[in-house]
Amino acid sequence: MRVVIIGGSGHVGTYLVPRLVEAGCTVINVSRGQNQPYQPHPAWQQVRQVTLDRSAAEIREALRRDPGSRLLLQRLRDTYTRRLALSRRALYA
Repeated sequence: MRVVIIGGSGHVGTYLVPRLVEAGCTVINVSRGQNQPYQPHPAWQQVRQVTLDRSAAEIREALRRDPGSRLLLQRLRDTYTRRLALSRRALYA
């Protein structure tokens, strides 16, 4: 199973990511690349790191460096668009 973690090098991801790798998952960590996991673990060597920041210029540069990120970014955008629509329906129902 492939798992994408947003902010995976933060508090929860520091402990979750190694467990996912040990369970046999392919893990992709999407982060701003500013932090290292709180606890080092050999499993992090098997994790694909995708660095995306909030600025459009940095997102474009990340996509240029790693064309596979383009599909990931589109899927994330689609997911959040659906979640926002569902949240609005629930709020105004």
